[in-house]
Amino acid sequence: MKQEAIQNFLNLPGLGGVALLNGRSRPYFHGFRQTLNDHQRKALAQGIQQVIDTTPTEFESFEFRFSDHQVYVYKLDYGMTLLVVVHPDQVLADSYAQIVAEVKDILKAEEERAIATFQTLAAQSMPSTPSGFTQSPITLIQPPDPTISLKEALSAMNHFSKLAAQYLGIIVVTNYWKTSRPEADWMQLFQVERSAEVIFLEPVAADALTLTPEQQELLQAWVAAFIKRCAQVIRDFPKRARQMPLSDRQKTILPPE
Repeated sequence: MKQEAIQNFLNLPGLGGVALLNGRSRPYFHGFRQTLNDHQRKALAQGIQQVIDTTPTEFESFEFRFSDHQVYVYKLDYGMTLLVVVHPDQVLADSYAQIVAEVKDILKAEEERAIATFQTLAAQSMPSTPSGFTQSPITLIQPPDPTISLKEALSAMNHFSKLAAQYLGIIVVTNYWKTSRPEADWMQLFQVERSAEVIFLEPVAADALTLTPEQQELLQAWVAAFIKRCAQVIRDFPKRARQMPLSDRQKTILPPE
């Protein structure tokens, strides 16, 4: 099962972090926040790209040292790259090769949705992750800017609903939201009404709930998938969505250009 394979992967002894890059969207980094500071993370991001750009195409995997950590890089299909960071002086388990191979197969099968799928499965695996393993994704290049409340996020999403409904109708927009929603447990707390309005089911004041980086990434993945569906019919929908009257905080749930 996909869930079991990802959980086994994240529970590997010595695992310090995991990154996924595809050269188009924002890199996704899941791992120890305390392992590397902001400067080191930026340097690692630049180093990864330089290594990938200068490595012959026939090489499907390679490794290098960074800040006393061992870094393993695996080139996958569709321009996807899997990066694994191992803590200093840690010996990888004998099962490492097999577990990584299973994860690589999962990512290859997902094609365009590889990052979103891994992110969702990683979120579902978090309760059983080892002590000290961060439960928040880290973006290497563009960390989320200002903190956004759930109320602000919902307002932005419903702006997109109204925009799309002008061209596609309420029924189609409602279906697009439902079929593009990530499968993480937290995402099941959202409901799409018949009016195409997205609401949150928990009895809390939405404006009082500040999104964690992980929650913000999940909503961003949902918005990105919804906008992509709309763009199949309305080609300039991504541009129209960015032209909506949104605050700087609300714009953080938009996918990277």
